[in-house]
Amino acid sequence: MRGRTTTGRIARIVRGQGHGFIRAADDRDVFFHRSDLPDNAFNDLAVDDHVAFDVLEDAVTGPRAAKVRKTRRR
Repeated sequence: MRGRTTTGRIARIVRGQGHGFIRAADDRDVFFHRSDLPDNAFNDLAVDDHVAFDVLEDAVTGPRAAKVRKTRRR
């Protein structure tokens, strides 16, 4: 599955379960897992952080973020 790169903000983090949701630029909530971030960067995320990520579309589970990385606010 190939993704397209987009941007958004961290909307919610569920630290105990190791996942969260990004509010994408197109106003969708996109799931991400701690394994979708490099080098334990999950622990450095906070709500409202700006991120860039690849969106993987799945007809069954919905959109998922991959290669999530923090960006500077624009």
